[in-house]
Amino acid sequence: MISDWLMRKTGSLNIALKTPIVLGMLLSISMVVCNYTETEWVVVFFMALVFFGRGIGALGWAVMAEIPHRKRSVA
Repeated sequence: MISDWLMRKTGSLNIALKTPIVLGMLLSISMVVCNYTETEWVVVFFMALVFFGRGIGALGWAVMAEIPHRKRSVA
């Protein structure tokens, strides 16, 4: 849904496919915060954020599925 929305807004396939992956990986970095907190609910919050980011960042299969279509359309 995110990639489709970005594709409609920007018209760029690169932006539509790569932006969710990059944002998901950046969210995954927030796991570092868990090392510096002593409150359990903060750790749970950031771990949930990390797993959400990993879910979004796992969209690499969408980029791989699009590569063969690009090569065919260029040739």
